[in-house]
Amino acid sequence: MKIIRSVALLLTTVATTAPAVRADSLAPESAALAGAITAAIKPRPTRRGQDLTPSSQLTRDQAQMLAGALSRVNGRDIIVCSVAPTGSMRPYFDENALLLLEAAPFSELKLGDVVTFLHPRLHKLVVHRLVEKRGNVFWSKGDHNGSMDDVYVTPENYQRRLAGVVYMQPGPNAVLRAPVAAAEPN
Repeated sequence: MKIIRSVALLLTTVATTAPAVRADSLAPESAALAGAITAAIKPRPTRRGQDLTPSSQLTRDQAQMLAGALSRVNGRDIIVCSVAPTGSMRPYFDENALLLLEAAPFSELKLGDVVTFLHPRLHKLVVHRLVEKRGNVFWSKGDHNGSMDDVYVTPENYQRRLAGVVYMQPGPNAVLRAPVAAAEPN
């Protein structure tokens, strides 16, 4: 019963905080369970005092278990990654979150999607929001950053699209997979 409550809490957290994961994409019994439970998300102040980043009562181990279970829903190609502590995507998420990243074709991307891409000069993965489209490329920007990134997101450097976020208690984070880096905030 405790595991079912934890799964329901995560499903509710993901379904209510990540636009790409909707209750109607879950199995009917999971959607009903998630709809019946509300996630206890408490805000934490970030570098700029007015910004709040969600967290949950889930420990890192619980969050990893739930994220792993969600990554296998509907046989989709989803991986789970941790977040580097740059703050560029606050208040949406920070290093106290796990990201569910789906393999989605570049042609299906739209403005507002949060994606990962390989920064050609930094040689690191960056996770930022698509904010402007020019031809077949996008400008991206960290939600907490003051300006757009200095490179386009192209079919060549694009990696994956954000499908969900699993929040967890603040604390030390062991790396699950290589953390998804984000450019330092301006």
